[in-house]
Amino acid sequence: MFLLVFVAIVLGFLLIFLLSWTSPTKKQDQLPSGAEGIPEQKIKWTKIDFEESCIAVIKSLGLEISKTFHEEGTVTEIFAANPNPIIGGKYIIHTFYEPPNGIIPLDYILTLSNIVRHEGLSKGIFITAGFFPKNIESSTNDSPIELIDGKKLKELTQELQ
Repeated sequence: MFLLVFVAIVLGFLLIFLLSWTSPTKKQDQLPSGAEGIPEQKIKWTKIDFEESCIAVIKSLGLEISKTFHEEGTVTEIFAANPNPIIGGKYIIHTFYEPPNGIIPLDYILTLSNIVRHEGLSKGIFITAGFFPKNIESSTNDSPIELIDGKKLKELTQELQ
């Protein structure tokens, strides 16, 4: 009985390996869904310029930054608060410097939306140097999140100067 289970497990792993090895296209080479129609010209940012622009926009919104966490080298989570007693509240800002293929995957945005809802935050803000999928508005209509892509971030930083 033990031998039969062992052989089945080994065969299962062998089949998985063979299927992944013979796959005609690699996942990382494919464009994510909703990528069609994304502009080819991406605004060029250095990582430092991107981070400074994000901080400047956050502060221009009247938010006070309380915590900052850097993850994976290109991802930063910023926790901030609006001290205004009437419209104030807690915010989470998710910044993504270099998304794969220049486009933020939909599941990253939906994850931020769920965090905002479940943690009772006032709003979530997603800032990227890249782009969001074209169909994102239909997925986030009822979510308390704002999306700022590279083009919008550039416009906002130019308004601040």
